[in-house]
Amino acid sequence: MTIRAVLLCLVFLPACLAWADDDVATGLVQEAFSQISSAKNAYVSLTGEVAVGEKRVAIRVNAYRSGPDKFRIETYEGKSFTLIIADGSHIWRWDPAAKEYTIVAQAGGFGGAIARMKTLGPAKTAIALNLLAGDTNLLAFPETTITNTAKSDAGSQYTITMRQLVGKGEATQGEQYTFKVWKPIDGETALRSVEFTKVTGSGSKRVMTTWKAVSEPMEDNTTYASWFQFSPPPKARAVGNLALNGN
Repeated sequence: MTIRAVLLCLVFLPACLAWADDDVATGLVQEAFSQISSAKNAYVSLTGEVAVGEKRVAIRVNAYRSGPDKFRIETYEGKSFTLIIADGSHIWRWDPAAKEYTIVAQAGGFGGAIARMKTLGPAKTAIALNLLAGDTNLLAFPETTITNTAKSDAGSQYTITMRQLVGKGEATQGEQYTFKVWKPIDGETALRSVEFTKVTGSGSKRVMTTWKAVSEPMEDNTTYASWFQFSPPPKARAVGNLALNGN
């Protein structure tokens, strides 16, 4: 920080403290995301609810990554189950209830695989995939707060909230992320959990949908290898079998 910046901070101290908190918060989340994206194997579990008519149905997404190009996405929505596997060469989508599968060529490296899987999976898989990929684009939110919620000789746990609301009254829309980040005295910063809330409307008409996720590296274990392979079961029907047509 330059001398001029220090003098300005003395004049505008509250604003500078907020700016410093924003920098610290963003830095901690970036460190935690970097640990996930750089780990050889990583795992994300996302839980929440979706509206189906007048009912709310529980949903869970388990997302796994092995190396830079193998992924496994399990989506449980009520009693239904969908599986997406990227084996390094192809991306498979399997619907066991319909006994249908889709296979497409896996191309474009890490980012290409993530983008294609988002188009094949239910909408909420995108949040899990963003966490698995260490996507920090969401860190551009204008409102940021940071609290040291637990401190010990081993390190500190921080609660970081990033929020953006637009519009007024019933037209209000916004998103909020709450991160639990562990910063050890020795070792790497870890993302303990993420809570994502989407807000629509206001007052008695406000609707809030909350998703919770945990994300962490996995041990380097060869027993995971079979998780990232898929063979269509007997009598399974191909739908949109693009890879076999050279696409």
